[in-house]
Amino acid sequence: MPNPNLERLILKNLLYSIQTLIGSELFKHLYVRNKQSGEEFDALNNGEGSCAFVVSGVLALHGLIDHPHATVTTTIQHMQQAGWTPTTKPKPGDVVQWPAHNNNTHIAFYLSNDKAIGNSTTQRKVAQYSLTLPDGRKPIAYYTHPSL
Repeated sequence: MPNPNLERLILKNLLYSIQTLIGSELFKHLYVRNKQSGEEFDALNNGEGSCAFVVSGVLALHGLIDHPHATVTTTIQHMQQAGWTPTTKPKPGDVVQWPAHNNNTHIAFYLSNDKAIGNSTTQRKVAQYSLTLPDGRKPIAYYTHPSL
């Protein structure tokens, strides 16, 4: 029976999870099977396309989204369904989105005015990096949740 006197500190737990993810390869692979051909493959290409899986996996762990997703579009759609809204004043723990590059958008967790934590396409693991990506892209949107 849950203790009614205890309240889960969602933001504090989320920020702890985000910080401890740095260097993790936990979200590097998502193996799937094509139902028609039977072909099995890694939908995340050995960590190259893991950004949505990282963000949605952590959000799902903390009850801030329904379940992990492999694409940015689906992740953002389900974030919005779960109460996430755009913000112009991001705070640590919010989600940041960059514009498409080679038909792929990117998301990560906002950390500070110049830092984010999420999947690094080049390192193929979770890393901390600048809000201005190496290819020059800057954020186009930030999302926040009322529980944060």
